[in-house]
Amino acid sequence: MEHKLLFPTLSSLPLLMVYYVSGNSTTVIVPTIVRHLVQPFVALPITINISFIYYIFMGMVIVFCTNAINILAGINGLESGQSLVISA
Repeated sequence: MEHKLLFPTLSSLPLLMVYYVSGNSTTVIVPTIVRHLVQPFVALPITINISFIYYIFMGMVIVFCTNAINILAGINGLESGQSLVISA
């Protein structure tokens, strides 16, 4: 059971390491509507550097995507339908 968490996490490490070495841009632009809603309480900057939180989030997204594809594969032959569309 632990392989469903361990294997996607280990397979995401090369991708995240290449991203870290090549650009390492982890700056996020705060949407204007969020700034306007929060501005009376807290002064938010236009951009926020989320640094290591980005890598944790991307690792979790990769694990989620692999498990979601695995779940979809069991729903009425959806996986074979995808193969048919791709091959066409």
